[in-house]
Amino acid sequence: MLRADTDLLLLRAPGLSGAGVYVIGKPALFLANLAVYNLFGGYRIMRHVLSVLVENEPGVLSRVSGLFSGRGFNIESLNVAPTPDPETSHMTITTFGDDQILEQIVKQLRKLITVVKVIDFSTQATVEREMMLVRVGAEDGVREEILRLADIFRCKVVDVGHTELTLEASGDREKLSAILALLQKYGIKEVARTGTVAMRRSLQPEH
Repeated sequence: MLRADTDLLLLRAPGLSGAGVYVIGKPALFLANLAVYNLFGGYRIMRHVLSVLVENEPGVLSRVSGLFSGRGFNIESLNVAPTPDPETSHMTITTFGDDQILEQIVKQLRKLITVVKVIDFSTQATVEREMMLVRVGAEDGVREEILRLADIFRCKVVDVGHTELTLEASGDREKLSAILALLQKYGIKEVARTGTVAMRRSLQPEH
């Protein structure tokens, strides 16, 4: 039986194009979103990836994240990294929510003195990647199966124990979700993910 607070559930994502597109989520979260969807007659929580260029100043992270929590938005992932300019950092924020509320958040972000630029990638073609480390149970009887699965998804084995393997995987969120779903039956012991990073595809105008 699935535990609503801990177990992962593989679901076909409604409204997404393409065959074989799946998302991983906790059953309790999925049921809550489904209830909201039904209550508002088809309300759909949309995924947004924001690119935010900020100045390197103390407190900028808390100010940016506070705009989301203050409007009831949960940040699914937040990635912060330096840029070639030592005075700035680049934040990639992944969140789910209503388009109109998120538009208000983006406007408020642009008003912050420490924010240089904000781009909502939901309206652009992008390249998205994420890196994941996953430690999975690998007894002798199933180790070969896991290694074959790792080879199919082009995962790297980065650590080996007597009864477990640690795999490194990279790709978009659908690929990583599929890997987790297939490894679940072997017993996933730990997962660490970097969160999404994204970049605008070439040959299209900048917004």
